[in-house]
Amino acid sequence: KMELAKGKPAFDFTCYDVNDKEIHLSDFKGKVIYLDFWATWCTPCKEEKPYFVELSKQYKNKGIEFISISLDEKDTFEEWKNLTHQDQGIIHLRTHAGWDPEITDKFQISSVPTFILIDAEGNFIDATAPRPSSKEIVPILNQLLK
Repeated sequence: KMELAKGKPAFDFTCYDVNDKEIHLSDFKGKVIYLDFWATWCTPCKEEKPYFVELSKQYKNKGIEFISISLDEKDTFEEWKNLTHQDQGIIHLRTHAGWDPEITDKFQISSVPTFILIDAEGNFIDATAPRPSSKEIVPILNQLLK
């Protein structure tokens, strides 16, 4: 758990956008990142989604990137695309390996949804950040505004 402690560097990893373009976590250096790891088969994940979308609107152009990463297998691509294509303000990415151990092991993700906050320097703020629906998240995000 020490590798995920506040102030420790977050691990860089590669995901893919809807056009299969490679996107790296390090591409967002300079911005605070609120990461959402989820899957299309996960009901609690889908329940958090409207809150995540709402927060992304609330913090638009304020230096916080809302990044949603699907841990679905390739065969859910169309469902994933349909569930995410209308979300403005959220960067939707997916792994190529579903529950990709390169990501899930490093970030110690054992269930979804998992939310992680990373600072503008690329260091962990909270590897088990509050869910978007929680009362705790807004004061935390407000503190992180530049």
